[in-house]
Amino acid sequence: MKISKDYYKFTISNFADNKHFIMKLNLNDTFNKQLQSDTDTSNTRRQVFGACFSYVTPRVPSNPKLLHVADEVANLIGLSKEAVTSAKFLDIVSGGKVYPETQPYAMAYAGHQFGNWAGQLGDGRAINLFEVLHKNQRWALQLKGAGETPYSRNADGLAVLRSSIREHLCSEAMFPIYQLLTPSIRPSSRHQQSVNLSF
Repeated sequence: MKISKDYYKFTISNFADNKHFIMKLNLNDTFNKQLQSDTDTSNTRRQVFGACFSYVTPRVPSNPKLLHVADEVANLIGLSKEAVTSAKFLDIVSGGKVYPETQPYAMAYAGHQFGNWAGQLGDGRAINLFEVLHKNQRWALQLKGAGETPYSRNADGLAVLRSSIREHLCSEAMFPIYQLLTPSIRPSSRHQQSVNLSF
């Protein structure tokens, strides 16, 4: 596995104490670089043919708030406590801004649901941001409930806060045994998409 030496750095002002720090991720996308993309770049619900993914842009939230960060997961991708408490981090994990030099995408797939062939499924409310290599481990960062994708079928691609919190708490509870499970089950953070979400 080749580790990219191209790091993207940006400086973030911490207005509380006027300190500056660097948030650096070792970006190393493979899925969206090695597989066929959708030639239709419109982000509308539709059948996608001959592609493994579609480029999409997360829906910009009106007033995001960071509710919790899994510090251990931040460490797994090489982010410090200062970085995950920054406004720039909130911008990225809320879908408010796209990380520089990346192209978010939704994956296409098909399969069975409830014992029947369902045809095209895909990431209806999940948007992959980018892949990170840290300490020779590859991680894919993904937003869930960040807006419509071509695979959203009859939904809007959003997630209510209660289900997002439930999934985050379950992931946190399973973390002590994560080595027996797929590490990707644990999200790095949950954020509030909108102030209008109800419990």
